Amino acid sequence: MNLSVQFMTMAAMTVMGLWIGISVDTYGRFFYRGGRRRWNALQIVGDLLFWLIQGLLVFLVLLNINEGDVRIYIFLALLCGYAAYRGLFQSLYRRLLEGIIQSVLYLFQTFRKIIVLFFIRPIQLFLQLVYTVGKVVLQGVLALLLFVWTIIWVPLKWLVQLILPEAFFDWVKKISGKAAGILESVKKIKDKLKSWFAGKD
Repeated sequence: MNLSVQFMTMAAMTVMGLWIGISVDTYGRFFYRGGRRRWNALQIVGDLLFWLIQGLLVFLVLLNINEGDVRIYIFLALLCGYAAYRGLFQSLYRRLLEGIIQSVLYLFQTFRKIIVLFFIRPIQLFLQLVYTVGKVVLQGVLALLLFVWTIIWVPLKWLVQLILPEAFFDWVKKISGKAAGILESVKKIKDKLKSWFAGKD
């Protein structure tokens, strides 16, 4: 490995150290917000995948520069890049990342309000109007039917009472009483049969 390749390797690994610092802060912002670490199986798998991806990226960069030749100064360059990020760029990047996140959230909230204001709210108002109009129309129809029924039923009842003799109504009441008695007897017999078969089992 000649000197130029070694220099390019160190520069690339320093950049990768910066990248690892950015990735760690970005990953921590979304998965360890507020410093809370949830040590569960899902979080452990996520951490392992994160570091496997970082290691794979470093190896791919190293493979393209010096055909994957690993030397001790590579780790030193990674450490220097990470330390440079922590010392020089971390606070700036965190503010930038937080600003981007807040901007995205603001845009999302604005878009959601627009959707609610111009699409969902008109549909709600339309459905509420349809419900109110339908309720008023139904109440009006029922009131009209009741009024018509009252107009028809009162004269009809009076006419029937005028035409038919009083004995006919007494006969109807007597037949209704006998029918009710028969139905009550049938119900009692049915209940006795049920209790008998239940006791037999």
